[in-house]
Amino acid sequence: MLVAFSLTNRACFRDQQELSMEAVKGTADRFAFDTDVRQAPRLNRVAAVYGPNGSGKSRFVEGLRFARDFVLNSSKESQAGDGIPYEPFLFDEENRRSPSVFETAFIQDGTLYEYSFAVDAVRVHREWLLAWPPGGRMRRLLERFVDPDTGKEEYKFSSYVHGSKSVWRESTRPNALFVSTAVQLNSDAFRPVVDWFRRLRIVAANGSPPNFTATAVEKDQETKQQVLRLLRAADMAFDDVRMEKEEVQLVHRPGASGECHSLALEAESAGTQRFFALAGYVLERDRVVVIDELDRSLHPFLVAALVQRFNQQAGADGCKSQLVATTHDVTLLGEELDRGQVWLTEKDRQTEAASLRPLSEYRPRKDEALMRGYLGGRYGGVPVVVRPEALGQASGLGLTPVALVDRLVS
Repeated sequence: MLVAFSLTNRACFRDQQELSMEAVKGTADRFAFDTDVRQAPRLNRVAAVYGPNGSGKSRFVEGLRFARDFVLNSSKESQAGDGIPYEPFLFDEENRRSPSVFETAFIQDGTLYEYSFAVDAVRVHREWLLAWPPGGRMRRLLERFVDPDTGKEEYKFSSYVHGSKSVWRESTRPNALFVSTAVQLNSDAFRPVVDWFRRLRIVAANGSPPNFTATAVEKDQETKQQVLRLLRAADMAFDDVRMEKEEVQLVHRPGASGECHSLALEAESAGTQRFFALAGYVLERDRVVVIDELDRSLHPFLVAALVQRFNQQAGADGCKSQLVATTHDVTLLGEELDRGQVWLTEKDRQTEAASLRPLSEYRPRKDEALMRGYLGGRYGGVPVVVRPEALGQASGLGLTPVALVDRLVS
């Protein structure tokens, strides 16, 4: 379960920006679930991030992807002296010299963890892990840092960490994470961190290959039937899914003749391909699924169906899956999303620094029309469209989308 993720000094995010899944007080059970963990009692099932193009939505997802990949691969897919993909905020001299910081709070096996690391292009500057076990106090399992005077790495471990700490420490390169290295060397104390990131699913906007769903369909008959049911529920009446020479084939049975026709998935519409690719992720149990541009190539009804699956169906049998998605689909702001599930990105026009904040900061009423309020610019996070007659002028007045529509139809 994801509790929160934050970035500092990464890409367009100069200052720390945090996405929290903790549910606000009074959130209905349809939108949140109990964690049975005292430090994070209730979490949202969905977080939807809105904002203008270029405001940082995809870069936030990319930052989470980097954190996951660095945790899983830094100890085994790089060599001593290799650089780290470091992307600081470039429009500030101090930031260009400072590490990027990634902080993740999550629940694994009933324990709340906070795991963080700071890196630049050359090395890991700091790495730390806190844990709150069931019924216990906070434990600082790991603190790794670079001594500012000597430039040497220092380590501090909790007494609860057992095993070959000196071997793990000596085996950790400056450009790799200690947690990643220790787990490679059979550490049990830090395995929950790697296990959680390994189960994290992230789907990019620019293409979502069907491999994940195709593999699940090929391995398990029940999964195959679930995918077919999901496709049919989305008004895609396929009779079967077949794998032929590593190619996905969707079986059509048109008319009353009963004759079947197979069509390669790549010959289907972009929306069908996207929906099929997402199906495998959506059907997994107890996963955190992050999808950039959820509405890409999909009809609003299908986007709503995917969100509903997390908000309404995920908790029906105790499933605690979560969805984090970027989107421009404002129809979700009708009934599909709770006020506490909506987040907004925006860029400061003076500094170009992006911000991420919850819509709940504006304290909208329970009966407030969120879609109208958002499109009207009440919460920010919308582009300012310049009037056609103001183009080329030094100071043109802008219009919010609702005002623009009102102007065009008047």
